[in-house]
Amino acid sequence: MEPQGVEAYEFDSFRMDVVSRRLLSDDQVVKLPTKDFDILLLLVSSNGRVVTKEELMGHVWPDQFVEENNLTVRISALRKLLGESHTRTKYIQTVQGRGYRFVAKVRAIGAAKTTQSKSTSPDAQRATGSLAVLPFGLIAADPHEKYLGQGITDAIITKLGKIRRLRVPPTTAILRYTQSEIDLQEIGHKLGVDSVLTGQVQKISERIRVTVQLTSTQRWQVLWAEKFDESFTNIFAVEDRISERVANTLVQGLSPGEQKILARRYTKSTEAYRSYLEGRYFWNKRTEDGFKKGIKCFQQAIKFDPHYALAYAGIALCYNLLSSYGLLPPSECLPNTKEAAGRALELDETVADAHAALGHVKMMHDWDWPGAEEHLRRATELDPNNPTAYHWYAIYLRCLGRFNEALAALGRAHELDPLSLIVKVATAGTFYFARQYDVAILKLQEVLDLDPNFPPTYTVLGLAYAHRGMFKEAIAIARKGTVVDSNPESLSTLAFVYAMSENRAAVIRVLNKLKRAAARHSSWSFDLAAIYACLGEKEKAFAFLEKAFEQRNPSVILLKVDQRFDNVRSDPRFASMLQSMGFTE
Repeated sequence: MEPQGVEAYEFDSFRMDVVSRRLLSDDQVVKLPTKDFDILLLLVSSNGRVVTKEELMGHVWPDQFVEENNLTVRISALRKLLGESHTRTKYIQTVQGRGYRFVAKVRAIGAAKTTQSKSTSPDAQRATGSLAVLPFGLIAADPHEKYLGQGITDAIITKLGKIRRLRVPPTTAILRYTQSEIDLQEIGHKLGVDSVLTGQVQKISERIRVTVQLTSTQRWQVLWAEKFDESFTNIFAVEDRISERVANTLVQGLSPGEQKILARRYTKSTEAYRSYLEGRYFWNKRTEDGFKKGIKCFQQAIKFDPHYALAYAGIALCYNLLSSYGLLPPSECLPNTKEAAGRALELDETVADAHAALGHVKMMHDWDWPGAEEHLRRATELDPNNPTAYHWYAIYLRCLGRFNEALAALGRAHELDPLSLIVKVATAGTFYFARQYDVAILKLQEVLDLDPNFPPTYTVLGLAYAHRGMFKEAIAIARKGTVVDSNPESLSTLAFVYAMSENRAAVIRVLNKLKRAAARHSSWSFDLAAIYACLGEKEKAFAFLEKAFEQRNPSVILLKVDQRFDNVRSDPRFASMLQSMGFTE
């Protein structure tokens, strides 16, 4: 993928000719293997931005899985070719645990500046600025309007997040910070942003006062500050003006397309918007109560404005996560998700959240792989700063065995939300399914260092240890997982680990507990199938697999890549199941 509108890049005495794909040094051709040229071009064209290892591997080896060591070797060769040494980093900087950054000054040759062809749009340029919008504080708040500060914050993040040349961490990444705990240096380092927007909201009767300040985390300098005092009915205008001022400060020369994005409004009803903000407030809590309250608020917004596409998308997201978190049966949630997301897209095809939710349903419930990819890719195109869309797209890619592409998508999700534990575990899980157990174990141990009470870590780590043949460690970590979380998934992990270690008596003890839990929660049939497959009891394994199919168990989408079923993979019934799901070799 060649950078649009750029003919060449120059740095020091080097020139990279994008069209002829040649590297010159003082006008002399430097011999460079194709893959090395691809790596260097991505680094140079992303000058100043951290390019994750996963993104590099997904870009350079898109159709195959390669070990991380291959990338390390090629980076080392590039450094040697450019004249670097271990003690002298002039061009390619290693960002520990993340990837690489090209740090030399780069000049783009032939890039369109004031005009553009039909095939080249400045909206497609890479991020040139990064910003964290911290939760706006609320002064003298009415208890019934506690949502207002966070709601306005979320709305501004959503607006700015659609500008491709800005990198904006999502609302979920910034909720851990409060106004009284602001440390710009810490935020700049942890979130990897160059600037921070802070604000205060005060609502007095039907008037709203918003005070905002944009501060550089690099120079400790206030870039812009302003106070807005309007009637509440003008809240749309306030958000528009804040977003536009921030974007103009951080991005040089907003395009007409970007200006249109910032000015976009989805409803004219202040009442509908107020209910929508409250719904987003509850949705961002990521709890069962929050999702259910969010649905009610979004439904209220639709009563005020039946054509409010974002409110329908909000309903779809709530039902989607109620299912994903195991809080309600998929049979109850997924049809509601599909209906709400479909209605949102009927009203407005450009609603990224609706595409993400619909793509997720098509993957998890319909097994419609082309349809899922279409909607998930569209979501990332419409909202390039949405880590959830990249995360769900990565799950899709993983299920099809496209591991490098999955890691690249997760690399982007991590770049957007570097503190997200679920993205870190998903990355480790992708290495696990790719059977790179040592890498998976290393990454999961890093997650445990950050939070020893995050349940999914124990599930994947226990399985990785077991498949690595480290049964003592696998049993210890799986047992600890049952202490951290009483969810049946932790029991199924322990049972599988015992099965791998051929401790049949222990398996039976845990299975009895798991079956009692499964009787209350029918969603564990897939895990039971995996355990019996490991034990070599094929008939029981397929009986539970068939039950999982009938229930449209969400975990079934892993069937193609899940190594827990290796013992039954050669059975014709297994191939038939894969075929019925639309999987092709």
